Amino acid sequence: MLYQRLKPYEAGIATAGIFFFLSCPSAFTADTFFASETPSAVFLACLASVILTSVIVCLIYLSRVQCLKKENRELRKTLLRKETNYAAQNRFLDDFSRNVRTPINTILGTADLARRTLPSSNHQITDYLNCMAVASGQILAIASELSDVTYPEGKDIEILDDLFNMNDFASKCRTTIPFYLTGRNLAFECVTDAIVHPEIIGDEMHLHQILLNLIENAVKFTPDNGKITLHISEISAGHRMASFRFEVRDTGIGMTQQKLNSILAQDLRQDDPSDSSVHGTGLGLLIVRELVERLGGSFSAESRLNEGSRFIVEIPFAINLLTFQNKDQSQEIKHLDGINILLVEDNLLNAMMAQEVLEKESASVVLAENGRIALEKFRQSQINFFDAILMDIIMPEMDGFEAARAIRSLERTDAPVVPIVALSVQASTDDIRKSRDAGMNAMLGKPIEIPLLIKTLMQCIQKKSIELSEQLDHSRIQAMRDGLTGVKNRMAYLTAISSLNQKLKRKEVSEFGIIVFDINGLKESNDTRGHTAGDRLIQCACRLICRIFAHSPVFRIGGDEFVVLLLEEDYLNREMLLQQFETSMRTTVIDENRRDYLSVAYGLAVYDKNHPDSESVFQQADANMYARKALMKGIRNVH
Repeated sequence: MLYQRLKPYEAGIATAGIFFFLSCPSAFTADTFFASETPSAVFLACLASVILTSVIVCLIYLSRVQCLKKENRELRKTLLRKETNYAAQNRFLDDFSRNVRTPINTILGTADLARRTLPSSNHQITDYLNCMAVASGQILAIASELSDVTYPEGKDIEILDDLFNMNDFASKCRTTIPFYLTGRNLAFECVTDAIVHPEIIGDEMHLHQILLNLIENAVKFTPDNGKITLHISEISAGHRMASFRFEVRDTGIGMTQQKLNSILAQDLRQDDPSDSSVHGTGLGLLIVRELVERLGGSFSAESRLNEGSRFIVEIPFAINLLTFQNKDQSQEIKHLDGINILLVEDNLLNAMMAQEVLEKESASVVLAENGRIALEKFRQSQINFFDAILMDIIMPEMDGFEAARAIRSLERTDAPVVPIVALSVQASTDDIRKSRDAGMNAMLGKPIEIPLLIKTLMQCIQKKSIELSEQLDHSRIQAMRDGLTGVKNRMAYLTAISSLNQKLKRKEVSEFGIIVFDINGLKESNDTRGHTAGDRLIQCACRLICRIFAHSPVFRIGGDEFVVLLLEEDYLNREMLLQQFETSMRTTVIDENRRDYLSVAYGLAVYDKNHPDSESVFQQADANMYARKALMKGIRNVH
């Protein structure tokens, strides 16, 4: 076997070496060796034979190694060429899909505008427009499949974790899916059932792509006068997870059991490929299976020949435990009246079409030809003039990603919060990731779907309002905090007293007390040891007050003064708490080197008939504090 694998010249060398080696024993026997007058010559001859044979074997081995290395180099070159060709093929498919989608989306958008503009009585032109939309939709579907088919082997799918509402998702399907039935006499129905946990976290984009592929497949194989049904239901729920079932049923041509068993193969058509009445690449279900597996779900199908098919997708989602408390679902905004939009689009025809669509919805539109111009127009606009920015992502000079990053980095109060919605003919996972990294809020496909655009803009604008409100609340909280100690300041105290007075008027509060604290020796500490030592003294006193009166609000109302508003439990235990404060104060050391102990004067007053309002209670507590302070001066030197 080994002999047969040698090259011809290797076999020749091996044959000569073996013949020479076998001939040596007959010439050099034991009798000849001992009879010879020069046995060393015989030994040298044998040694030479062994060396020559070893050299021949080494030459054969080295020759074989060189041949294997050459073969490996050729294999690597072949593999590299195949990988390069495969990558080029994927790039071509992506570029082809993108380049085809742009004009097709323009045609679809123009046809939709024309149908809206034409009077309803002009049926003939409307039929022509519907036929144009159907043909364009078929080309768009093929372009989508050509782009998506590179996912299983050529791309890595990034699974997104976004918050979305399943009921809203179903409404989106009711709005967008009939677009793919334009020109066909098909009925469509989207049914939801038993959705207990609508607020979920998952990959809405890929879920929509899965259902869209199933719907497109059903449209291809369902004759006119048929029906397609999408049924969405929540089938189970556990700890933080809920599983949803998505069923797409049609009354189409169906398929045999044999065909159903090979449903995920590329040749998915039940009919004869020569039948031109059915169009499609047969890649949709292959993509569905891949995406469902990536999302951790399952995919199954049922079908009977000439009776229709039923495709079932089950996917688990995380339950969103946090919901917006101020979400008003009773109001549904149906137009963009009063909304100022910066539309960034380099294609003039697409820009004019999008502008007309937006202005028909009462929006005010400012156009920008590329990202650089958009950046300048936003920079020169008044603060909060633009309510939203619609940004194409592929443009000359400055693309949408770079423009979004530049806008976010501007030193304007509206730059971090203005909604930026990306526009893409493809809306791939990579584009979505890049848009997020650039600071964009959402991504929409082309042509623009008005209901989805309105919903997206309203969500982004609402989120902007929430963020601004949170910033205002944060600023208000910070304004009511003391910077040195972290407790509430005088402004917070006045606000709390105002609220307390309102409760007193409504007789919601019947008893409370106020304690005023004043730190002894602060001026001396600042004058002799510096303000660092004085700050340490203030912080030490504040920590003790907060620890003893843990259930009451503490306010720093001056440099060395604190106020505690005693309510409920602390009010009832006020005497005991003050005794604890006295004991702790005598054992609290401020400076270990000097053995300085904390000294704080305090005064307590309670709400009663002698002090019928909060102001009189505070004045009495303040007077009691100064009386105690005077008493303490007689015991130690207090300033």
